Amino acid sequence: MADFNYVDGVCELVWPLPARCDGLSLDGFLTLAPDLAKLQALVDRTFRATTQGAVSFAALPLLFFSFGSYQKAYSLDPAYRARGAIAYREVAVWTYLLATRDIPHGPRRGELAIWVPSIWVDSQYALTGGREMLGIAKGLADVTLPDGPDAQALWSMRTTAIERFSPDAIAAPFELLSVTRTDGATRGDRASTWSALREAADMLEAAFREGTLVDPMTPLPGALDHVEEGLGASFDFVKAMLASKIPTVSLRQFRSPDSTTAASFQQVEFFEASMANLTLYALEGAHRVTVNPCDSHPIAETLGITGPLSAFGVHMGCDLGLPQVTTLWP
Repeated sequence: MADFNYVDGVCELVWPLPARCDGLSLDGFLTLAPDLAKLQALVDRTFRATTQGAVSFAALPLLFFSFGSYQKAYSLDPAYRARGAIAYREVAVWTYLLATRDIPHGPRRGELAIWVPSIWVDSQYALTGGREMLGIAKGLADVTLPDGPDAQALWSMRTTAIERFSPDAIAAPFELLSVTRTDGATRGDRASTWSALREAADMLEAAFREGTLVDPMTPLPGALDHVEEGLGASFDFVKAMLASKIPTVSLRQFRSPDSTTAASFQQVEFFEASMANLTLYALEGAHRVTVNPCDSHPIAETLGITGPLSAFGVHMGCDLGLPQVTTLWP
């Protein structure tokens, strides 16, 4: 690929990698994927179909909904470090993938990676930087987080959306995603503290297998026997994060101006974010994730979510390092 000189605009929003995000505070909610076939179909059309099989993954049966805030994010490039930093909030839907073949410069067959098919931020800097530098299609949203342990246990995001398509529909603010405690209590504090990710993963895996995380009002989908192998691989991924690396894949693309169905540019990207100063604990209580149906943001339909999902809440704090990105395809 030819090298071009990047042109800084009069409203420059994109700072180069590598970068660092200090003071990440994240509340996340782990649940079983309600329809693994639909999730796999999404993964296949994003990676396998796009690359004609050169990049291929099997989806694992877990979803992770995260609500985070970054105190200070900045480029480590000397020319840009002097420009300052940004603070922002972020909401993301994480999926866990298993490589089905060796991918040069990326995961090998049997290795795991994160893919974030849906993500929103409340900063235009984070949006444009994520899209241009990481190949992650971030959107803008208003993000609500509990302000301390005594605050209402509500995590939510509102974005500009069209709830139902029609010729006269006008995009408007819409609550797409929310999380609450099933008992209606406040956020609360830490239910238990883990000294390492392996300890957390072992406990979560045992709780899912024993059914102790199931809220009787919104039970986890189906029996666990049909996802036994994938469930084990999913928690193996969390244990692999003991190395403080988060292997991540993304599809960078731009729609073609000449066609309603074609892309003018596509690349599959890979990077391994690093974590430092990690703290990890379970949130008090059981939680319920609600993804509202929406025509312009068909997350519920695409993932097979037909109602509230029971979830287990965790809190993670760390400093995050973002390296240069590697192109896996083409």
